[in-house]
Amino acid sequence: MFYKLAFQNVKKSFKDYTIYFLTLTFGVCLFYIFNSLESQQVMLALSASQSGSKMVELLINMISGISIFVAVILGSLIIYANRFLMKRRKKELGLYMVLGMPKFEISRILTVETFVIGVLSLATGLLIGAFASQGLSVLTAQLFEVRLDEFQFVFSTSALLQTILYFGVIFLTVILFNGITVSKFKLIDLLTAAKKNETLRVKSLWLSVVLFLLSVACLGTAYKMVIEQGLAVWDTRLLICIILGIIGTFLFFLSLSGFLLRAVKSCKRLYYKGLNMFVLRQINAKVTTTFISMSLICLMLFVTICVLSAGAGLADTQTQSLKNITPYDASAYTFFGNEDPEYIAQGNDLRGSFAAQMEENGALAEDIVQAYTVLDIYDVGATYGQLLTYYEPWGGSYSLEGQTLEAVNETFVEAIPLSDYNSGLALQGKKPLQLKDNEVALCCNFDELTDAYRALLASGDTITLGNETFTFYPQVIESGYCTTPTAAMTGTLIVPDRLVAGQKLPVMEYVNVQLKGDKETNSPAFEKRAESAMHEAGFIKVDTKVEVYAQSKGMTLVVTYIAIYIGIVFLITSAAVLALQQLSESSDNQQRYRLLRKIGTDAKMLNRSIFMQVFITFVLPLLLAVIHSAVGIYVSNDVIKLFGHVDASAGIFTASVTILLVYGGYMVATYLGCKSMLRKK
Repeated sequence: MFYKLAFQNVKKSFKDYTIYFLTLTFGVCLFYIFNSLESQQVMLALSASQSGSKMVELLINMISGISIFVAVILGSLIIYANRFLMKRRKKELGLYMVLGMPKFEISRILTVETFVIGVLSLATGLLIGAFASQGLSVLTAQLFEVRLDEFQFVFSTSALLQTILYFGVIFLTVILFNGITVSKFKLIDLLTAAKKNETLRVKSLWLSVVLFLLSVACLGTAYKMVIEQGLAVWDTRLLICIILGIIGTFLFFLSLSGFLLRAVKSCKRLYYKGLNMFVLRQINAKVTTTFISMSLICLMLFVTICVLSAGAGLADTQTQSLKNITPYDASAYTFFGNEDPEYIAQGNDLRGSFAAQMEENGALAEDIVQAYTVLDIYDVGATYGQLLTYYEPWGGSYSLEGQTLEAVNETFVEAIPLSDYNSGLALQGKKPLQLKDNEVALCCNFDELTDAYRALLASGDTITLGNETFTFYPQVIESGYCTTPTAAMTGTLIVPDRLVAGQKLPVMEYVNVQLKGDKETNSPAFEKRAESAMHEAGFIKVDTKVEVYAQSKGMTLVVTYIAIYIGIVFLITSAAVLALQQLSESSDNQQRYRLLRKIGTDAKMLNRSIFMQVFITFVLPLLLAVIHSAVGIYVSNDVIKLFGHVDASAGIFTASVTILLVYGGYMVATYLGCKSMLRKK
């Protein structure tokens, strides 16, 4: 009897369970997809290289840790959703008690219902997740240019068991929660469960205005501080920015409940049009009772937009900058920058024989090396103070870890002889750089400084090196002169050879190499041989294109996947909470809509009022989150610039499409659910 009644209840109330069921299914699907990454074919391919293996291991470990956090979030959401279902059925449960059914038997029915919904959502989510994970694997292979010889359908048993375990614990918690809730039921409360609008928490209009102004002040101060501070340094100021942002968000929604209705009332034409009076009172009551949850939803949406935008933006940045920072298959360099006379003597002995020593050790053997060139870095007396004249934060107004930018005023700028630079271009298959006799070129691929250097070149300013005055080549050269893991060429001069002719020892020396045959095999071989050419006058560091690409793809993979995981979970949670709140309000408003029908309100006006309530409820927290995110994305781009050129449009587009599909989908489903519920006679 109990099982039959439970199954009938699930079938009868399926429309009420729709949002609940979809949310559970999405949660299970996401949980399986990301916890099955370790078994996916593309991950096995990425793990083939040493750096790729480390990145995949890091990703799996981080996903495992984040999954615990995600399980807590989803568990809280499911319990919250279950409260809505319990509230919808208070009269039904009260009727059971009137007919003599004990509370433990009511709990038993609810347990069976929870089990049925749980099994259905778990099975559906796992089925969708199993296929979606294959699509994600193929997409990842295309994004990171991983070659898959043949497609294989992979089902992760470990991810299956982990998903069942986590969601099993969640459903057991829900069953326990239902039992506690039922034990506290009073018959009179169940039978008189109709809810009235709560009174305003902030009754005074002036107090509401003051709180609103305080919220604007908090948010404005937070925005100003974080723009000036940036995200590169985490200190007390950044913590204050975060706290002010949170306080400002809560004060905004708290004050909104106090003067929203009064503000709209002042516009009589708008207030008395159609059912606006009714809609605005309902929204005002909702903001009053749910300002805390709306504030939290706003903050979660802010995190969602930022992580999705930044994740996609970083992926795009890494892809664009890789070609510029890896002009050669490998670069080995040694450092001579020590003023000790004995050290200089040792360096002079090595000067001109660094490549020969590498050749002697077999690092440049023709079996793996196609060609190589030597490039020296000198100090010709140029400083960043001469080059950063047009850098906006210059002049001591900008602080970084307690030191002004004037601290780098005397830092020397690297200089490369024109002949060395052109020999490198020839190795790349490019045309040589032509400079006039009194001209120097400026190289930079560090996005933060490129605009300042362009302004310097456009100004017509000159630079004095030694006893000579030089003009600048009209374009900033953004291609690198060596293979390096990051776009960190902050400013390098290409100078006539005569400027360095008298110098005995360079600061650094590079050996740039193009390899033969299979680069995946020959790159590690070259690196191993080069590192064996250690010497007393310095050290050798080797960067290979294969390793740089693997590290870049690995880091992008970690950031992108974690951003998608956290972002979509927060997005689903935010949308589901708003949907459940609105459905709950609609359940309570059934009597009010019956009265509107009785006084002659047509269906079109009723549907419009339902849509406006749902639309405003979903848009209010999103609008403030978008404003937060505009500032967040702006400052986060400064961090992404450390890795190369930033194109924020790709990340913003990705975040916008995701929010439109998921958040907008929940809004439409909520509107249809509310309309169906309120259409009942």
